Amino acid sequence: MFTPAPRVEGALDGGWWPHTRNLSEELPGLLAAVTSRFGSVARISLNALAWDVLAEEIPAGDRVVQLVWFRACDAHTIRLVGTGSWHLDVLVIPPDTAAATAAAAMAG
Repeated sequence: MFTPAPRVEGALDGGWWPHTRNLSEELPGLLAAVTSRFGSVARISLNALAWDVLAEEIPAGDRVVQLVWFRACDAHTIRLVGTGSWHLDVLVIPPDTAAATAAAAMAG
C-alpha cells in the first residue's frame, strides 16, 4: 500500500511486510510494485542491522538499484529514492511478526 501525498515530516508513505530478511528474495516484488506506480528506483537506504546480507546493489528489471546501508537509521523503515524527484519512506514490518499484528500495522 502506497499513498503519494504532500510530504509531512515523519509521516510514512506505506508499509511492507517481507517474509524473510533476505533482500535478494524480498526486494524484487516491492521494486516492481513501486516502479509500476512511481517510476524507476535509483537507490534504497536501509538499516544494516535489520537484514542478513548487505549487498551493494540489487537487479531490478533492466536496471540496478543501489543499496545504501546505515546503522543509525530506524531498523523498521526504508527510503526508496526514484530516478525522478520522488522518494518514499516505508514502514518495514519484521518477517516474524504475527499476521494479525502485521495486518493492523499495514492498515494504520
